[in-house]
Amino acid sequence: MVRKKIESLDDLLLERARLESLKEQNELLIKQEIAIYKERLRPVTEIISLFSKAKSEEEKKTKRALIRSYFKSTVPYLLPLIGGPKVGILSSIFSTVRGILKK
Repeated sequence: MVRKKIESLDDLLLERARLESLKEQNELLIKQEIAIYKERLRPVTEIISLFSKAKSEEEKKTKRALIRSYFKSTVPYLLPLIGGPKVGILSSIFSTVRGILKK
């Protein structure tokens, strides 16, 4: 797009208004995209919150039960996808989870 030169104060004010409008539109688009990403990441943040420090013994028991049920239902399906339990860091994660499940 070819822009004409700003030759007067009116041209400058029009360009300023155009740029401010463009800025507001871009800010709105960015806010919408952030909201979409937050929504997509909500399951991950909920899982991560399970690993945060429990404030009471009851909360600790509840979190442990949720972690147990989650891993009991997902680990058997994940192992074939990642090539078995002997895959570096995933192996150590699964062994830690097994330790949690045994308690």
